[in-house]
Amino acid sequence: GIMAQATPNAGFEAWTYGSGSTPYQTPDNWNTLNSTTAQFGVITCERESNPPDTYSGLASIKLITKSVLGQTTNGLATTGTIVLSPPSITGGIAYTSRPDSIVGFYKYTSVSADNGFAEIQLLGAGGDTDTVGYARFKTPAVSVGGYTRFAKAITYKKTNAVVTSKWVLSSSADATTHF
Repeated sequence: GIMAQATPNAGFEAWTYGSGSTPYQTPDNWNTLNSTTAQFGVITCERESNPPDTYSGLASIKLITKSVLGQTTNGLATTGTIVLSPPSITGGIAYTSRPDSIVGFYKYTSVSADNGFAEIQLLGAGGDTDTVGYARFKTPAVSVGGYTRFAKAITYKKTNAVVTSKWVLSSSADATTHF
């Protein structure tokens, strides 16, 4: 799980079932692509509840890159809002802290030297274009079979107040950087 002050369901313990012909669950207080991809019979975010695939507690999040209608689709979970076209993640959750780092635990199966990531964007009053602080942890481009701790310092570029945080967790790399 991801630990950060005021991040709801940071340990991915609470999940809600979605509706439709393909069964899926979504972690409470997080957004995923499941509600969109499930209509095509594909789930990219799963609730993992079988030890040793849980780190602590009863559940973990499992993000999987899959093909949806011929398009490579990363497993994605965010505290922001997923916009499909053009692809982006906006918004976030109310948050006023200025932590020094992000910390979590991950396992990763690399395919074709890909890597996943966990990032936090700390945004000011200007919203998505007002990045106050930012950190991204990238998994290595090789498989890591056992849960491994990561920590990444948050870089602050501005002194203005943080009003929103946006977590983005992904099973595959992307080209977006926020500083």
